[in-house]
Amino acid sequence: MLMLFNWFLFSVPLSCLAFIPDNTEKLTSVIGELTERIADLEVRLSTQEHININLESRLKVQEKKNREHEGLINALSARMCTTSKQSAFKRQQDEMLHKNSFDNRVAFYSYLSNTDMHPKPNQTIVFDHVVTNTGGKFNSKTGVFTCPTQGVYAFSWTVYCSNGGYLISELVVNSRSVGDMLCSGQGDDNIRHTSSVAVVELNEGDRVYVRTHPIAVLNGVLWSGPTYLSSFSGWTVI
Repeated sequence: MLMLFNWFLFSVPLSCLAFIPDNTEKLTSVIGELTERIADLEVRLSTQEHININLESRLKVQEKKNREHEGLINALSARMCTTSKQSAFKRQQDEMLHKNSFDNRVAFYSYLSNTDMHPKPNQTIVFDHVVTNTGGKFNSKTGVFTCPTQGVYAFSWTVYCSNGGYLISELVVNSRSVGDMLCSGQGDDNIRHTSSVAVVELNEGDRVYVRTHPIAVLNGVLWSGPTYLSSFSGWTVI
């Protein structure tokens, strides 16, 4: 084959080679265009690499912000959960307090069903006819109110005495007098009455009742009947 090529090379006249087209300029132009395109692609590639680097940097920053936001959301969620639990607990406490306050409210009213013709000193007046006894803390058999819970209570009592006589009664908490009242019918032709009110702070289990004065002289009758009702009442203030 090589011998054949050599034969062709040396056998063909040089004048004939002049007819082979000269593509040097065209190739140079194509190579120049390709070189420019490559340079342009390299510039674009470099630009894209910078864009990618910038995007990666921004992505990292955004991921960091997302983690921070996630932490804030978790903290806020935990805080809201705690607040919700606290609100529920406070609501439960308020409901229990309201329930306890309602359950512990008392109000009673009772009167003496019969006249006591011979009241004695230091005698508990037993107001035996109960009209109202909300909470059930007034005992009509003993005339004693027992405090269900600590608080402030108001008490009122009314005593009728015979004309020409007089009675001193007092409101007692446990064994301590917290209010005295004189009912005097002296100089009158008819039955007289007086009323008094006391507001006291009590503890659970305190006993409250009305009695005649322990040492004062009593003169007369402790009246109570259809027209003249000697009575005792009490109720929760706060």
